[in-house]
Amino acid sequence: MAGILLGVGVTFAGVGLSNAAQPDRAQRDRASTTSVADSKLADSQLADSKAADAATAAVRADCGRAVRQADASLQEAIRVEKSLAEHIGVMNQLSAGKITPGQALNMGMPSLISGAHHSAMFDRAYADYRSVVTRCQLR
Repeated sequence: MAGILLGVGVTFAGVGLSNAAQPDRAQRDRASTTSVADSKLADSQLADSKAADAATAAVRADCGRAVRQADASLQEAIRVEKSLAEHIGVMNQLSAGKITPGQALNMGMPSLISGAHHSAMFDRAYADYRSVVTRCQLR
């Protein structure tokens, strides 16, 4: 009887050693699930990275557009300033008695019209700039 018990003990011990040498099914399932989860996390991080790169490119494009709009606004502002300077010159001549009121009207009207036109263009260019610069986020 002791021999049988010894044989059963050796058999159980062999099964125990065999199980110890290989991970059990639950461990393999956990390892497999962890690998899948790690892979999904890596894919998610890659997608996030690509989305961030696309967002950065869009911001850069918006920033380039904002700079172009700012340039357009400044060009219109320069034209308004030029028209105003011309008109002030005419008014100074009138004030100094160098020209008559009729002459001042004829000489000053083109600068008034030009100034009004470029002022409206500046307002539009500046509004376009403001709509783009908020997306650019450089402020």
